[in-house]
Amino acid sequence: MSSRNILFPLLVLVIVLIIWFSQNLFRTHRTEVPVSLRFVNLSDEYLVTEIVPHQIKLTVEGKGLEILKFRRSDYYLEIDATPLNIGYNDVTLTDRNLIFEEPHFRGILSFYFNQKISVVLNRSVTAQIPVSLRYLSDADETFFRQRNASPQPNRVEIVGPSNVVSKLLTINTLPLASHDVKDTEPFKAELDIPEGIVGIKPDIVTIVLESPSVIMRTIPLITIQYPKERLSMIIPQSVTIIIEGEAERLQTIRPQMITASINVPEDEAEDFASIKFLLPEDIRLVDYTPQKVQIFRHE
Repeated sequence: MSSRNILFPLLVLVIVLIIWFSQNLFRTHRTEVPVSLRFVNLSDEYLVTEIVPHQIKLTVEGKGLEILKFRRSDYYLEIDATPLNIGYNDVTLTDRNLIFEEPHFRGILSFYFNQKISVVLNRSVTAQIPVSLRYLSDADETFFRQRNASPQPNRVEIVGPSNVVSKLLTINTLPLASHDVKDTEPFKAELDIPEGIVGIKPDIVTIVLESPSVIMRTIPLITIQYPKERLSMIIPQSVTIIIEGEAERLQTIRPQMITASINVPEDEAEDFASIKFLLPEDIRLVDYTPQKVQIFRHE
């Protein structure tokens, strides 16, 4: 295909697009655009907690290009809050409530708006609420409790409508995970801000960790396993061990979680064997007795 055959359809397409844009940008249209609300003379003692309907649209008529410019400008409906009371308020808005960033739009565009809306006011209150830690999993909860994790500060200041603030007992952190922790260094945690709260200070707390307390524990009479096909008996048949680990973790250890067995010497003349152990990964073996057991081979 020649370059002329390719360029001609492209040229036709460009011309069609230019005509289409010209018709839409310079022709008169009537359309709806979303519009926000702003309140003036609203006391710091009050908060707007609900507006019905939630989405408000303004009808605009004019050239397509001017409407496009208008949509990209700053405009809103202004409401004087002076006559409003606590609870539900019916407010009638018209295009006279419309405020422009660029006043010249009123001369080149026509605006149509007349709508009754409901505005709900609540009393604004400030309160100090304790911070509560939330965890990603049960394992994470154990991890942080072992390290006595605590938030700093342990209380935050919140601002919100009285009907919301009065129901709050704590402010939770977003779920904490142990993989976010480096040794026992403090780290930041965001707060889960409840719906309806308009202000919280601070919105991030520092989680402070302590080094976990390490203790030792004695576990007696752990049965020693041995290959009965090679040995007829061992003496003694149990061992007492001393293990070390984090205090809360050691409280969960049961004898069944520890395996003791022997290394049978290859030398047939050897009558004693050493003991080996299999323990949970986070537990350390400190000492054990006896260190060896006497073995009896089959005749």
